[in-house]
Amino acid sequence: MILHVPTHCLLVSEPSGLVVHFSGTSPLCDLILTPRLSPNLVHIIAHPPGLLQHLATTQLIPPPPASAPDLFWRVFTPLTGRRWEVEGILLGSGGQGPTEDESIVLEIVNRTLNRKTIKIDKFLEAWNRDLPCSLSQLDILKPFLLQKLSSSSSSSFTFNTFNLNLTPEQWISRAKVPLPYAHKGSSSGSGAIMYEPDSADDIDDDDPDEDLNI
Repeated sequence: MILHVPTHCLLVSEPSGLVVHFSGTSPLCDLILTPRLSPNLVHIIAHPPGLLQHLATTQLIPPPPASAPDLFWRVFTPLTGRRWEVEGILLGSGGQGPTEDESIVLEIVNRTLNRKTIKIDKFLEAWNRDLPCSLSQLDILKPFLLQKLSSSSSSSFTFNTFNLNLTPEQWISRAKVPLPYAHKGSSSGSGAIMYEPDSADDIDDDDPDEDLNI
């Protein structure tokens, strides 16, 4: 894990930052991550791409934008906290096992304090051979992301009763189609609604509910 904590230098008036590199099992983890030390921080956690492949295969939850961010983080965050389960997924009998792949997925947690309210933003960033790239460029995640994005884009107009991808000529032709219930012509007179109250109407303004039996 890599942690960047903004601090204030005692000798210089400009703000500075503290960068800490530690393991997820380090006892410093809880001490440094607490908002009492600094409400503003950037927490970077390295994950193997095989963990995201496991979620896409078994839970059908690929990383965003191929799935809803709330759904992904609701499943991904508790899973990464169970280290014994992650080790079993990656190194178990059905896991990916050790690999010479130089790709990695970084979970970046940005915590900021704005008007006494702490805001937390999370996103994923992929690295391949010491260079940043998109998640879809990783060979292990490419089939899931490209398939999910292509299926969602092709089915976005499936459940509509009208076509949203009209050409300019089709827009003009559709505008010329007369509406079946459109009123044509002008009215010769003015309309009015006449109402005559009967015996069942309660027109007493003083006590409109006097006829209710309670």
